[in-house]
Amino acid sequence: MTRMPFVVDTNYLRRDELSALAADDAAHLFVLPDLVMFESAKSTNRELTIRESLRILSTIPDRVFLARSISELLKAEIELQRPMHEYAINHDATPAIRRILEAVRDDATNEILAEVIDDPTGYIQELRRDHLTHEKNRENALEFQSEILKQFKPEFLQRLRRDQVSDKELLLFLSYGAPKVAFETLWNQHGFSEQSALNMINSQSITVRYIYVRYWVALQLAKRSRFAQRPADQISNDNIDAHNVVAATAIGGLLCCDELANSAFAAVIMLLAAGNVYRVVQVDGRPTVEARK
Repeated sequence: MTRMPFVVDTNYLRRDELSALAADDAAHLFVLPDLVMFESAKSTNRELTIRESLRILSTIPDRVFLARSISELLKAEIELQRPMHEYAINHDATPAIRRILEAVRDDATNEILAEVIDDPTGYIQELRRDHLTHEKNRENALEFQSEILKQFKPEFLQRLRRDQVSDKELLLFLSYGAPKVAFETLWNQHGFSEQSALNMINSQSITVRYIYVRYWVALQLAKRSRFAQRPADQISNDNIDAHNVVAATAIGGLLCCDELANSAFAAVIMLLAAGNVYRVVQVDGRPTVEARK
């Protein structure tokens, strides 16, 4: 029997449902996001939060893995111009997270857990600067959403803001619109050739998955103009959730309590499963991408 690997969002780590899954030895494997220590260390009592958050999974350290940083995979794909989704699990760093889980299980402290708690190098603070600059994250998300919404006619946007567009209809727009955004990002912003950009889309790279997730979130937050009411710190959490969703699409499943993240995961999985093959065509003298008939 093949065990299903699940990426476990930090908001799911203390749930009874996770405890039940962990108790079933034959059922599942669990993959912690690369930012799990950062997210678990947001509180003032870092050690207590980490221990409480990892208590359930500490009972099964051998079934726990660590995901590779999505930021690192995105950077690698741009530099190497090839998909990296097969490297979504960080097998090199997994022994370290298992050592931490063992220390939590034994109510002990080893050198790896101590380093996470004390953060002598300032690594967690650096992650905080990278991921929790709330106003900058809000500005970037608003800019991305604005670019996405330019693709649509005013009549559709009016229906969207009135929440009169079904998720099935949004999925259709995702399947045609998101690959075009991915192509423009790779070709125009990062200097990929037309063929290289197309190959990244057809191979369902991490970069393409990330754009798909952000595209879906942008459309969902346009419903009832929800973006305007969304606090800046929640936008930062949305960004972190996007990384976890991307990792989950490459690894297996997602265990998460956030409705928006779960809907993004379901939408992208359906799009990837459709197996659309795209081609580059010229529109008004510019290359763009469309689904092959």
